[in-house]
Amino acid sequence: MAKIRAHRDAEAAELARWCLAVTAYLATLSDDPAIDDFSNLVKAALQASSVTRLKSLKRDLTEWGRGLSAEQQRGLDAALRAQTGASFSEAERTDDGLVDKILARGQIRTDDEYRLVSEWLDRTSDSCEPTKIAAVDVLLTRYGVRPS
Repeated sequence: MAKIRAHRDAEAAELARWCLAVTAYLATLSDDPAIDDFSNLVKAALQASSVTRLKSLKRDLTEWGRGLSAEQQRGLDAALRAQTGASFSEAERTDDGLVDKILARGQIRTDDEYRLVSEWLDRTSDSCEPTKIAAVDVLLTRYGVRPS
């Protein structure tokens, strides 16, 4: 039990460090109070050791980062590498890998997975092979019409 808790706490700390590095960079670009609010959400999720919530926040920040200009994304990459050793583009590749796992499994299990797959489709539909798009559409439709 202690090993599981230690692993969860370590994963939560790593996710929070990534999220806080992104929010710190975003704060250099804008004084939008939503950035501070987001940072506080990350800190609360870390205090609760909520890996699920932190993963969701990381996906939100990844989506936010996709909306940055190319120059701003390079700055974000540099800030993340300096603080976490990982770049923003590596987070996107992680998302792509998760989508591949969901496709291989043939089922979307959670609302977070649904959002991840849906955002992935929006981001890649112009460059993705039609058969993969069709498979993703089927998964999204199946999950969207599930009984409540």
